[in-house]
This record gives sequence, C-alpha cells and structure tokens, in this order.
Amino acid sequence: SAAWDQAWEQAAGYYRQALEEFPDHPQALTSLGLTLLEMKDYDGAMSVYQHAAAITPTDPVPAEKLSRLYERQGRLREAVAASMQAADLYLKARDADKAIENWIHVLSLQPENLTVRTRLAMVYEKLGRRKEAVGEYLAAASLLQHSGDLARALQLAEYSLQLVPGSPDAQ
Repeated sequence: SAAWDQAWEQAAGYYRQALEEFPDHPQALTSLGLTLLEMKDYDGAMSVYQHAAAITPTDPVPAEKLSRLYERQGRLREAVAASMQAADLYLKARDADKAIENWIHVLSLQPENLTVRTRLAMVYEKLGRRKEAVGEYLAAASLLQHSGDLARALQLAEYSLQLVPGSPDAQ
C-alpha cells in the first residue's frame, strides 16, 4: 500500500521487514529493488536485484532491471549481457513483446550486434511481422557485408526478398 501511494521510504521499511522474516522472497526482493530505484538508491537496488536474480534465475525482471542499472553506471558490456538474458527469459516465458523490447534496448547500446539483429528478425518473422523482419535481416546483411562476409550478406538479402517479394529495401 505504501508503494502504491509512492511513500517510498515507508515501503522500503515494510519490504525490509518482510525480508527479515523471508530473506529469499522473490516478490519482496523485486519490490524492494523497485522502491530503491524510485528513491534513487542505485547501489542498493543493484544489490537487491542481484540477489533476486540469483534466487530466481528464470525470472526476467531482475535481469532487465540490472541491465538498466549497469547502463546507468556506464557498464555497457554488463548491460548488454543482462538485457540479452532478460530477452531470452521472456522468450522462454512466451512473452515475445518483452523479449523484443529487451533486444531493442541492446541495439540502442550496441547497434552492430549481429546476434540480436538475427534473433529479432526471426521472432518478427514468427510473429508475422514480415516488414520488420526484413528490416532486421537487411541490417544483419549490412553488418555481414561490412565485415567482408558477402556470401552470407547476399543470402540474407535474397531471403528478405522471399519473405516480402518486391520489397524495395530488399531489392
């Protein structure tokens, strides 16, 4: 109730009380993490989310929050890894939209990430979002071309044309 009312100090106190009795309670941990974020206690939030990630390795929320905290600290490699982990966990939980959101976050930090481009393209394709899939396949093809892998770049461009025949971008 205190968190709902945005009484963050009070909410943090209640979550800490709950965690004294149940130290590994996942929801209490993630709720305390969010409360600490709202209070701008980023180090505290980082610690709580790391603990939550350790005890609930299949929950994507702690990884997603850690990614944002790492980014805030300028630790981009860790931010990318955590966001990739969150995307994979969301995908396993069949939440493609949240997985896509995390992959897009990775691309905002690392636009040349070929792995994310191809995963994003495949998920868009599975969802029937062909135009977006073509965009990602072509971005991957551009990265491959730039790295000198012309054969694979051409394969992706041709595949894009099969996916959306007559696509001006793919042509």
